[in-house]
Amino acid sequence: MAETAERLKEAQRLLQAGRLDEAAARFRALASEHPGDATFPYLLGVAARAAGRLDEAIDHLEAARALSPGDVHILNLLAGSRQRAGDGSAANALYAAVLDIDPDNGEALSRRGDICFDGQDMAGAAILYRRAIAAGEASPPIATRYGVALVQTGNAEAAIPVLEDAAAKAPDNANTILALAEARSILSDTEAALALARRAVALFPDRIGVRMNAAKILRAQNRFTEAVDNLSYAADLRPDDAEIRGRLGLALLGQGRVGDALREFDAGRKIDPVGSAARNRLLALHYAPDLTPATIAAAHLDWGRRVEASVATLPARGGAGRDPDRRLRIGYLSADLRRHSVGYFIEPILRHHDRDAIEPVVLSMVLRPDKVSERLRGYCASWHSVAGMTDDDCAALVRDLRIDVLVDLAGHTGGGRLDVLARRPAPVQVTYLGYPDTTGLTTVDYRVTDAVADPPGADGLYSERLVRLPHCFLCYGPDADSPAVAAAPDAANGYVTFGSFNNIAKLSDAALAAWARILGESGDSRLLLKTLGLADDAVRARLVDRLAAAGVPPDRLIIRPPVAGFGAHLETYAEVDIALDTFPYCGTTTTCEALWMGVPVVSRVGDSHVARVGASLLAAAGLADLAAASTDSYVETAVALADDRRRRHELRRGLRPDLQASPLLDGAGFTRRLEAAYRGMWHANCAATPDPGR
Repeated sequence: MAETAERLKEAQRLLQAGRLDEAAARFRALASEHPGDATFPYLLGVAARAAGRLDEAIDHLEAARALSPGDVHILNLLAGSRQRAGDGSAANALYAAVLDIDPDNGEALSRRGDICFDGQDMAGAAILYRRAIAAGEASPPIATRYGVALVQTGNAEAAIPVLEDAAAKAPDNANTILALAEARSILSDTEAALALARRAVALFPDRIGVRMNAAKILRAQNRFTEAVDNLSYAADLRPDDAEIRGRLGLALLGQGRVGDALREFDAGRKIDPVGSAARNRLLALHYAPDLTPATIAAAHLDWGRRVEASVATLPARGGAGRDPDRRLRIGYLSADLRRHSVGYFIEPILRHHDRDAIEPVVLSMVLRPDKVSERLRGYCASWHSVAGMTDDDCAALVRDLRIDVLVDLAGHTGGGRLDVLARRPAPVQVTYLGYPDTTGLTTVDYRVTDAVADPPGADGLYSERLVRLPHCFLCYGPDADSPAVAAAPDAANGYVTFGSFNNIAKLSDAALAAWARILGESGDSRLLLKTLGLADDAVRARLVDRLAAAGVPPDRLIIRPPVAGFGAHLETYAEVDIALDTFPYCGTTTTCEALWMGVPVVSRVGDSHVARVGASLLAAAGLADLAAASTDSYVETAVALADDRRRRHELRRGLRPDLQASPLLDGAGFTRRLEAAYRGMWHANCAATPDPGR
């Protein structure tokens, strides 16, 4: 035995010295002499793994496992080897076996957390990393991944001390710096977030991941030009990366450069036809003035076909449930249940649902819940955070919750989870509110709209069946803390101020040209613009140049960058007499906010949903005459309203009470109509599908 022990020590010294082949020869000889001892095949596995021979290492470690199936060292090394070889499923099972034996094994917990993290299961990763750290596995890389998982599951505040501790131990780790920057950004600590992102780039200027993540933070802080610079640098280094192309497209949209953004999205789509670049391209198509509704619809349908071909739908659920008149579980899936456009339109619905007929269930992807989130949560039977959850797990949760009607509130916008609906987790699936077009998925049964936004004949543009509500398809819930309507500013100014607070990507050349005509025909009028991108100096300068080229001189232009606080945002309407809607992509929330603040809106009606939402909102508000059927009529309507001081001042005084009495703010009535639509969908499903539980 003493001789064997000495030979083993010598072999281990060779292993530690990197003389792997010599060490392996010694271990092999010892293994042949002691065939029942797991130590030697284990060490052969260690040597083979160190030499990069993973398949050989796995064979040796499997042999060791057979001899000592409960040895956690063997199981952990075998799992790590399987994981490195790309067999995550086998590795996960092996780590689970370790934890069955030793529930506090830090290595197994952290490595299993890595599998969840790499598979985008951030919820599972956060749980495992927390346990690993408690078990003593608290290295900066593990703490950083834990912090990222916390951020991605909506726990940015909890992530801050974890990431600060990791940064203190590894101050120049780019991943830690950027994770901390993102957490600071989500918590609105703008200056700290920007400083951290820029520091990471300064430390590692040629790391593509650093550039990409820094750009994400910069874009969130409306630093679009700086984000474009970082992503362009990354794209030059790796031109065939679809994710980089997609992110660059988003940053370009933030600058208002629609054509350039579409070129990047197209490049990304060619690399990955269903990835994020392809999805973001679908929304961006609506900003392009020359594309027909049929062309845009075809792009959505192509995306939908590809996604449905790549995922498996869930089997029909069993059990009782096909009673057409029972209480329905309505599931709302959204990343925007907060102070956000979607929040203002979903709140009246959640507040007024008939609890005897409807059980509202929310599946939220909000990363930073706010006061609006908490208020919305109070209206719901149950609220489930699915942020950081994989599509498969989210679909499984929908199924386990026995959702009858699943309502997507995001479509192809940021945070959308249409891949979940592609798996068909609910018997009836609906898209509503958050996206202005078809999902392209045949697994989504219905789309809620109205006859103004989608008149008869539009049905062929959608993969879903259109359900047209009476009046408007939207119900606006203004903020309870809204400031009072201010006096019309023309009295003090001596001139009429037109305004637009819409997304800069909506400011088409055609709209700018029409605004120039309006100013030219409205005496000493002004144009006030306020939107997120205008906090960026380069973006602001480019827009001023575009307006000058369209015929709007700088001295007729008022630029307002974003302001802090929602109340301050609404107070800016005190400077505006008439709001000018954008086209071909109309405003929605901006139109409602303007009307609520006593500012009439003139809209240009087009031939697609995005170009007709303004007409729908104005009709519901009793102002259908302000929706113009042509650009010439749009200009004439705006000029006539500017000349009609009496009507403008009457609207200023009366718009808010008129809105409160209109279908646009009738939360209870609207919700009854929407519930009737849900019930009709459910009846159709019951009639068409036999109950698998019977």
